Amino acid sequence: MVNLPVWVQFWVQECCGVSRRVGDQVELLLTFHGEVAETDEPDNLRVLDDGQVRIVGAAGSQVDHAHHASAGTLIASGGVQFAIEGEAPADRVCCTGRLWEDRHGWPTGLTAGRLAGIRWHPALLRMVSDAGGSIEGYGPGQELQSTDDWPASGPDPWALELTVRVRDAARG
Repeated sequence: MVNLPVWVQFWVQECCGVSRRVGDQVELLLTFHGEVAETDEPDNLRVLDDGQVRIVGAAGSQVDHAHHASAGTLIASGGVQFAIEGEAPADRVCCTGRLWEDRHGWPTGLTAGRLAGIRWHPALLRMVSDAGGSIEGYGPGQELQSTDDWPASGPDPWALELTVRVRDAARG
């Protein structure tokens, strides 16, 4: 088993996020955002620094989302399935970046596991103009017991980092 980090942006959680508690069995609709490259490596899942992952898996069928202009491709590795935007560059791919539960307009794959932890992270912003900034990352996290426990008086934007116990790709 491996502890897989999954991110949920504040507006997704506020709009239509699912109420979850540590210890729950969960099903997540996952979209990958990051680098996708061709590889000949076997299935592998590694958790990297800062809530990122490196997942090697097999590209599968195309998936669509009713509210998104482009289709995606399902990727499977062990007990993890997620979608990337667009076509995969090969039958086997290495994905390095973050898994997000977007729920709005992105192709997704379904992954199930046990929720082992929840952390609330304030966004780190880089000001681009007087009108606002862009998210450059996330600050240190605060442990929660439920996805409903995020600090309502805290700063926007923010994200939840869910830690989900899933079957390791190497164990099959």
